[in-house]
Amino acid sequence: LPDGVRVGKTPSGLALKTLYVGDYANMRPVYAKLDGYRRAYRLDSAGEPWEVYLDDPDKTDPAQLRTEIYLPVK
Repeated sequence: LPDGVRVGKTPSGLALKTLYVGDYANMRPVYAKLDGYRRAYRLDSAGEPWEVYLDDPDKTDPAQLRTEIYLPVK
């Protein structure tokens, strides 16, 4: 799948997932890409997206912070 997007299943259903690396302040374009992918493949939104922070921002350079972003779909 393009741009590191993966489709997987969560306990509540299907979700698109991508890994973002960088400063939290610059994540907005990632959400636009996920939504574009969702629309391109005619997937319906199934709720609000969520983030999983993999690194401690107090101990990690902002440019190296890793965040998983999930977008539930149906």
